[in-house]
Amino acid sequence: MIGTLTIIHKSGIKWDAASSLLVLSVFGWAAGVLPAIIDATIVVNMVMHNTMWVPGHFHFYLLLGMIAMAFGFMFYLGKAERNREDGVFDRLAVWIYAGGGLTFVFAFLMSGAESVPRRWAVHLPEWMPYDRYGAVCAAVVVLASVWFLVRYISSLWSPVEVRAEATQEGN
Repeated sequence: MIGTLTIIHKSGIKWDAASSLLVLSVFGWAAGVLPAIIDATIVVNMVMHNTMWVPGHFHFYLLLGMIAMAFGFMFYLGKAERNREDGVFDRLAVWIYAGGGLTFVFAFLMSGAESVPRRWAVHLPEWMPYDRYGAVCAAVVVLASVWFLVRYISSLWSPVEVRAEATQEGN
């Protein structure tokens, strides 16, 4: 993460949806390890390993790491040869995805810190606020994800631009 920030600092990077999602993915991988390290300490592990804490750090890796990377790559592929600019909704969807994903992960981590067990079919009434909070956050993430997929699929049907240097090579 520090290496990424060092490279980005004063680089003049053009921030778009692809670069934002790819940097978010680096954050997801780097920050997702912190709950894993906390869980790996023996004293904490004996208490929290069978709680929602474990799915929390897993979803940190998955949602904000791997899936953000896939979406960033999809945005890059959709724009690389098509000279397509991001719209307002693209930039907004990145922030919605990041905020929704982070709060979704925190719903798991908070419930794990409160010793809500994982792998239980029925939750006690005092655990339900965490479930509801997580469900709302998940809905936000799904909305942003649907937007990303719609933009990617629509980019597949837009024409590829032929670059000037490519046409002059044939002469």
